[in-house]
Amino acid sequence: NGLLISTGEKWRAHRKLIAPTFHLNVLKSFLDLFNANSRDVVEKMRKEGEKEFDCHDYMSECTVEILLETAMGVSKKTQDKSGFEYAMVCSYPLGRNGELIAN
Repeated sequence: NGLLISTGEKWRAHRKLIAPTFHLNVLKSFLDLFNANSRDVVEKMRKEGEKEFDCHDYMSECTVEILLETAMGVSKKTQDKSGFEYAMVCSYPLGRNGELIAN
């Protein structure tokens, strides 16, 4: 069990390990990246026009791209596959709303 579903001492130990990652100065160093990715996703969604649409795919791709660059130093500019494709592979056992898919 990881940080998201752990409790008690296990949660405290995991939280203590990752706490430096979320220090304000570390997060501030990513502001330009967050802003650039936010602008990119807004531009992509604008192409949908005035019609109603599901933003899940757009936000999944944006999230993966931000995680790849901040956590692994991998820019989307250097990747052949989109962040969305990667997100879909990573969330394979989960359905669109996060529910577990049983075969």
